[in-house]
Amino acid sequence: QFVYLGTPTRAGSTAEVFQKMRNEAWGDSPGDDMCWIEYGVDEVGDVTDEARWAEANPSLGTLANYEAIRAGMRSMDELAFAQEYLGYWLPKVADAVLDAETWDARRIDRDAAPKEGGRVAYGVKFSPDGSTFALAAARRPESGPIHVELVMNGPTASGPSGLAAWLAERSGSASCCVVDGLSGADSLIDAMGRVPRRYIVRPGTSDVIAAADMMLAAIRDGSMTHLDDPALNLSATTATRRPIGSRGGWGWGGDNATPIEAASLALWGAKTTKRDPARKLRIG
Repeated sequence: QFVYLGTPTRAGSTAEVFQKMRNEAWGDSPGDDMCWIEYGVDEVGDVTDEARWAEANPSLGTLANYEAIRAGMRSMDELAFAQEYLGYWLPKVADAVLDAETWDARRIDRDAAPKEGGRVAYGVKFSPDGSTFALAAARRPESGPIHVELVMNGPTASGPSGLAAWLAERSGSASCCVVDGLSGADSLIDAMGRVPRRYIVRPGTSDVIAAADMMLAAIRDGSMTHLDDPALNLSATTATRRPIGSRGGWGWGGDNATPIEAASLALWGAKTTKRDPARKLRIG
């Protein structure tokens, strides 16, 4: 008899054995000699809701305790916490635009990422209801692939002031900041105050379509790189095509699309901006 204990395979992990065992257990014809017992949640949801903790941890209050889980929460993002403590498995998306192998092929170590030179652009994307946002950065070096990273990703409950200050502080060195989202964009731009002209870019429908196309092409042909970031990995490998307009245009869609959308806006900004922050700045 073999007993396996574990937590769901993390986003971006190449581990497959435990995932395959689960697929077999949940399949139409599980092995007769396998017993699979699982405690977990169906969605990330509100990870601070301690009532959900007990649903996924039957030993809570005896072998496990609330203080230990609270301590673990402080060092994890929401997705990592949901997987580690709430038994959340990454969803399988049948119509995802990208597969994990293609996305993982563009991953590089932080030491190999370009750190200076070229042009830097930021992309900010708000979720449709404005409750969450993602901030990504893209650096376009003089030669070689564009590098993108997810800088921030989380709820907007605390307001735009912190994000606005962060972006305004970098307006003298970055080429542009592309901000998209019907709910949240205007308040963020207003909170930034006076920044150099052409630093803030509000993309139109055609720009959003172009950003998604550029990102997908860059991933496929190897002209972009990224770090191993769980939230961005999840977003990229579960995103679907969201129809835009009436001419066959598309953007990233799905439940976790915000990070890859922000990364695409940053990449698009880095490739299309004509603003050189090294020139004399004009404030407007």
